[in-house]
Amino acid sequence: MNKTIAATRRQQAQKIINLVRDFINYDDDLQQKTCVDIGCGNGEISFNLAGVFKSVIGIELETRRILVNHNLTYQNNHLQFMVADGSILPFSSGSVDFVVCAQVYEHAKDQKGLINEIWRVLKPNGYCFLSGPNKFAILEEHYFLPFLSWLPSKLANSYLKLFKLTPIYDIHPLSYSKLLGLMDNFIIDDLTFKLITKPDRYGMSDRFGILNILKHFPIRLLVPFRGIVPNFNFILRKSVNTGKE
Repeated sequence: MNKTIAATRRQQAQKIINLVRDFINYDDDLQQKTCVDIGCGNGEISFNLAGVFKSVIGIELETRRILVNHNLTYQNNHLQFMVADGSILPFSSGSVDFVVCAQVYEHAKDQKGLINEIWRVLKPNGYCFLSGPNKFAILEEHYFLPFLSWLPSKLANSYLKLFKLTPIYDIHPLSYSKLLGLMDNFIIDDLTFKLITKPDRYGMSDRFGILNILKHFPIRLLVPFRGIVPNFNFILRKSVNTGKE
């Protein structure tokens, strides 16, 4: 496993753990909670989350992507991996305490189905950490081409071909308002700017040094720029009721 990638994923896991501890009011310890990591990639984030949750299940479309040793036991065998589609999760309704959906929604063919499945499997008052890119980010985060995600499909494909990259742009980031629309059953806490103002605690990568400047700004001054932030970060809560409180 590439050391740089592993270190980054450890940072991402710690970011999620710190977010849970800072912004979620569980009645008992995380060691009593179940966690599902949708789109777990190489399994590194799931592995690190297994240190704090009772059990963690990493979900991925293909087992070949998972690089964490399948035979690895992690304190009472409470880490496992399953092959499944995030929009058809193999869990009964209301059975999961916490869901991680980090940098996944933009890859989903059925984005609404993904969010609906998260709602279905969560227990009442269960939580989800959801993050993902903004359609109107100036620098697209998968290919690092400016304004790529702003373009219609045909133009985006031509743009990629011009730089001799993949022939098809199959990433589907949403604007802030459209992403909120997908999550309208949940009670939503937008943590995007809380993370920006505390980059060290939440392991925010800073390619251009901008976070060293932004972290000194009051959140109210950053909010008008929500439409072009590179990445969104939310905590979603499934209300005890059928919809929002």
